[in-house]
Amino acid sequence: MVADLPSMGGEDWYEAHVVGLSQGMIYVEMVMNTANLPNTGAFFLYLSPKTIGSGQAGRAIAILP
Repeated sequence: MVADLPSMGGEDWYEAHVVGLSQGMIYVEMVMNTANLPNTGAFFLYLSPKTIGSGQAGRAIAILP
């Protein structure tokens, strides 16, 4: 799940994260310029340091066809 929002779930962020993470989702929030990507065909990478915990900074990269 990629979103250009500050947090998934709005006011009910905790429940949204618990449900998504229990289903194997990885949230990448605050991604910018996704409107420039095509609806299909782009390859998305999220690079982050190997750490324990959540809320880590990283780098989002899109490779276009």
